[in-house]
Amino acid sequence: MKKLASILIFLFLLTACNNKVNEIESNIIQIDGSEIALDVTKYVSKTDEDIGYDLRTVVEKDTEIIGEGGDILALEDLQPGQSVQVIFDKPIDLTDDKNVSLKKITVLQ
Repeated sequence: MKKLASILIFLFLLTACNNKVNEIESNIIQIDGSEIALDVTKYVSKTDEDIGYDLRTVVEKDTEIIGEGGDILALEDLQPGQSVQVIFDKPIDLTDDKNVSLKKITVLQ
């Protein structure tokens, strides 16, 4: 029984320390070629200070870009200020990873 409890505590601590995410909702800050800067402040900042955090992402050839109504869009259709939901190619750490590949972008507004 103690062994099972130890394993459960270990797994809980392991998952509690894992800051990786698969998807987020964010606003586009900037678009530069195939790179998109996303505002991740609400996911990273733990204070009330006026500090902004961005995440540099890369739109790949196979990245899906979907509009509000389900229409297929091109990278050129995206604009700074738009609210989007993005799915990453693999789970990422928002505080450490840079230039991460996007699997899917859905425009929310």
